Amino acid sequence: MKTLGRWRRETLGASVVTYAFILPLFVVLVFGTFQVWRVISVRQSLSLGTYQAARYISSHGRTWLGPNTPSSAWEGAAREAAETIVNDELEENDLLPAGYRLQVQVVIDAEGRDDPARLGWLFSVRSELYAPNLVSLPPLELGTVTLVERQVSFIEGLSGDWVPPEDTGPY
Repeated sequence: MKTLGRWRRETLGASVVTYAFILPLFVVLVFGTFQVWRVISVRQSLSLGTYQAARYISSHGRTWLGPNTPSSAWEGAAREAAETIVNDELEENDLLPAGYRLQVQVVIDAEGRDDPARLGWLFSVRSELYAPNLVSLPPLELGTVTLVERQVSFIEGLSGDWVPPEDTGPY
């Protein structure tokens, strides 16, 4: 019987050592899962905001085009609208770290710039999100994460009988 008691004490020490090795791995796994979910959620918000911005510009962008509108003026108006839409979508996501920076760019295709009849026909919306400390696990500090999303679309209704849609809201 005495050998059985000694064997139990030796097993207890081995269990403590096993837990000491497994517990940090388990904690990193749990917090890592949360961090991956956080990045996916922010990425989804950026993607949705960029899509909504491209859709809004596609359906309302014709109103910014006049007979002598330079492409830079149209791109500026489109960029302001896209930046507002993407930023609103990101702010609904409460997982963004402090100090994030959003950069939105709207560009008309190169062929559309040279041909006034096709001005703004094809365009792209590109959103870059610079997020410091988006992923923060104590042993793994990854620094700034940059997420990029791009949507390409065209302006609807460039024919001569086009009528602008009614403005029903920001989207």
